[in-house]
Amino acid sequence: MSDDESFQSATVLASNKLIRENWNLRYSAFFLLCPLPAGMTGETPLWVAVQRLNDRSMPRNLLAVHRRDDDSALDRLPEERELAVCVKPIHYEYNKVLQFAEFIELNVALGASHFVFYNHTVGPDVGCLLERYASENLVTLLPWEIPLASQREIRTEALFAALNDCLYRVMYRFRWVAMIDLDEFIVPSGNITIPTMLKRLQERNKSGRAGAYSFRNAFFYLQWPDDPVAAKDKLPLVTLRKTMRKLHLHAHRQRSKCILEPESVVEVGNHFVWEFLAGKTTVNVASSVAFLHHYRVCEFGGNDCVNATSVRDTKVYYWKPRLLEAVGRRMKMLRRRDLACPGQPPRIRPGGGNRTSHTAAPVVAPSTSS
Repeated sequence: MSDDESFQSATVLASNKLIRENWNLRYSAFFLLCPLPAGMTGETPLWVAVQRLNDRSMPRNLLAVHRRDDDSALDRLPEERELAVCVKPIHYEYNKVLQFAEFIELNVALGASHFVFYNHTVGPDVGCLLERYASENLVTLLPWEIPLASQREIRTEALFAALNDCLYRVMYRFRWVAMIDLDEFIVPSGNITIPTMLKRLQERNKSGRAGAYSFRNAFFYLQWPDDPVAAKDKLPLVTLRKTMRKLHLHAHRQRSKCILEPESVVEVGNHFVWEFLAGKTTVNVASSVAFLHHYRVCEFGGNDCVNATSVRDTKVYYWKPRLLEAVGRRMKMLRRRDLACPGQPPRIRPGGGNRTSHTAAPVVAPSTSS
């Protein structure tokens, strides 16, 4: 449907485009493409619906099209629309509520203004906290049910469907979007926020070709001992306890993560952008400007990683007072369930995620003809 006075509708034959990252598993995420019919060039539809071929019934799944009204729309986005964060589906009944609050609150301190989560299965405490954040419009929480065996039939709860869904969901709504996991933080040097860093990077890259910025990965292994300074903290936050990091960072495209300009990207992967609009590219950010803080156990199992050359890194300590106060407030609120959750604490649905008022449907299909 277009936005002229007649509100005309048109039916077109859809096609699908396989999303590249599928790890050679049987099923893969894909894009469902609906080309504009002849005569509608230059017009932006208001709504789109998907129906089976030869289905003549009235469509019930109308989806609003994210529109860019004019070329200066993004330049006029308010400050609170500077940076969104997309996270792959939450699964395995995830219930590390202290770490989850730390993830949200540290990213807020770093300049994030909205988060998009896909709920495959979460535990009751994280579910309660998610509902609270959603009631404050800080979080969009979407159900995510995949009737496939994760890692055997499709990669990690169809994360590539979720990441690309999120890319298009925030397009024209936010200036930038970070694609990171719950144990990762993009931390700039110089005690500045991510939006401030991005503005400086944009000023350096005057060509206008930057469609994404890539940040190198640094492991902060959890097996390394806690920083003794953190022993006095009221809360055992990972980013304050684990200040030893691996000296040598990974190269770009190897465990790196990106911050994207959504309208410049066609397809995103886990560690880099697969496809841009013409004229756009990735800019690799020097580690002296910022890099990815990644808090996890040894990536290959065992404890051999602790023998790697390390260095103490306390950049996060600049945000320590604000972080401890914010997480402490959330934990105190969580102890009062009547204050933490807008309604009843969310119940875990057997075999699936919690229902919310939002919807997201992962689009998957066999990646081969088998």
